[in-house]
Amino acid sequence: MSDLLKIETPAGDLRKVLSLLSRIRLHRSKIPVLGCALVEAKDNAVTLTVTDLGAWLTLSLPARVHAPGRALLPFNLARMLVANHAAGTPITIEQAAGGTELTVSDPDGRTTLITPPVSDFPEDNLSTRPVIGTLTLADEAAFRDRLKRALRVVSTEETRYYLNGVCLDVAEGADKVKLVSTDGHRLIAIDAGAEWSPAAQGEMDPPDQLCILPRMIVPALTAMPFAGPILLREGENFEVPLVGGRIITSTIDGKFPDWRRVVPKFGERQPDMISFDRAELLSAMRRIPWGHRSTRIDIAVGKGKAVLSYNSRHDLSGFRVLSVESSTKTPEWFHAFDRQYLTEACLACRGDLLTIECTAGEEGGPVRIVSDSGVDFVLMPMRGERDEAVALLRSLTAEQPRAAA
Repeated sequence: MSDLLKIETPAGDLRKVLSLLSRIRLHRSKIPVLGCALVEAKDNAVTLTVTDLGAWLTLSLPARVHAPGRALLPFNLARMLVANHAAGTPITIEQAAGGTELTVSDPDGRTTLITPPVSDFPEDNLSTRPVIGTLTLADEAAFRDRLKRALRVVSTEETRYYLNGVCLDVAEGADKVKLVSTDGHRLIAIDAGAEWSPAAQGEMDPPDQLCILPRMIVPALTAMPFAGPILLREGENFEVPLVGGRIITSTIDGKFPDWRRVVPKFGERQPDMISFDRAELLSAMRRIPWGHRSTRIDIAVGKGKAVLSYNSRHDLSGFRVLSVESSTKTPEWFHAFDRQYLTEACLACRGDLLTIECTAGEEGGPVRIVSDSGVDFVLMPMRGERDEAVALLRSLTAEQPRAAA
């Protein structure tokens, strides 16, 4: 194949493909070749590939091939060059002799870009490994949505690297794959709507987890429609065929914690249950202003009413009142939560109601949040100001009859 590549493509198509490719380039690399997209033109087809050495994303580009070849396109400069062109403007990309210059032309001008040698681009060393199984999705769009929801609680703390991704858990069976993530303060487990099929049946015991998908790759996986079953390759490498491309990524080498141990189990005991209208709770959380060093929300519940109070001790204090349905051991129920974590729970769940379940009479242990089926959300409470919150609840409850009169 000649190195003197020359292709022509509409600016709108190039802009769209570069935007999708940017999903995998989530940090600025100091290695020049990783700041480039590999352009390959052959058999009247053009593809662009980017990598961060952990994952490779390849997408097809609608283009006319004047001369086949391979070239490196500086990624950020290319995005700037096509940013303000009309969608139909023809863009010509041509490799100059010598292989270290690339010209990008439009009807009104031309820009020459200095590029690394195409031989410097890292080769994909993952896609040649044997397939050890496939993941068949019942609803691909729903799977991508569930991945987004799981991403909300992924840890960003690098010391516990095995929490920096979404675990695909199969401990309950090949047809009960779960997407699980946690940061130690909250946890979500969602039915993936997928079935695991190992390539070799009966040769070994099935694993509890298939892999841990790095959080940096999830935005790319959720941005584009899939074109077939997901492949798991030897070494826990994860490959997804895309409509017009492919993404393959290495996964996190580690053992995900036994998350089922922290999901509250009540057995024959009746838990305390507080049911909110999820949309109303989310709206109330969003209307509470951020105070100086204030992230805690105190929730006191009694007589069908919940009072959400906040006090930064520096620059603001206040409360919001919501109607709830409750079944509690004590007449006045109290818990405190991190505001952001409770907001994320509202966003990750999708049911009309959001029910907080906890051991009756206990304020320090983890609570289970129940909303739509197939979702377990666990949240650790904070230490709050019970006396103040309950006193506020009592005062507001006492004022209600006089206000009605």
